[in-house]
Amino acid sequence: ISAADSKHIVQEIGEPSAIIADSAKAQKSKELRQFCNDIGTTLRILEENNPWANKAELYIGIIKEAIRKDMKESNCPLAFWD
Repeated sequence: ISAADSKHIVQEIGEPSAIIADSAKAQKSKELRQFCNDIGTTLRILEENNPWANKAELYIGIIKEAIRKDMKESNCPLAFWD
């Protein structure tokens, strides 16, 4: 997600109290830390090999699949999601 998209989401919905990320390098980048700081959000990094990270990935997959199904049924191009 681009910085502009992120800022738009924050303007529309509001900033989250925290963003929880796994320990992947991209998810704890300087840019993400700065973005969280700019919007007043805490960045929490899960420990490596934490079972909560695996559960989060599972639920993210379920949500993405449901959104893809809704988009397909409404004839929305899947390219908008990917």
